[in-house]
Amino acid sequence: MADSVTDHQAWGLGSYCFFSFNPDVVADRAISAPEASGVRFNHMVTVSLGGGTGSIDNIINDTGDSVGPGNEVVNLVSHP
Repeated sequence: MADSVTDHQAWGLGSYCFFSFNPDVVADRAISAPEASGVRFNHMVTVSLGGGTGSIDNIINDTGDSVGPGNEVVNLVSHP
């Protein structure tokens, strides 16, 4: 999402990673969005498929737990 966005709502987002060819891949985040008062996200999930190979460090921007080996599904109710 562009940094210039000031009004946006999203509901029920899912992001999945499957890094079977290179399990060392680490994504910083599943969703990147500007921090603006009119930008809201609700009910997000990230999932690491394939037994947790590879990982995603955050759900949105720098918020939310990571998924990867030992923690394959993470939910976040809302942001901000």
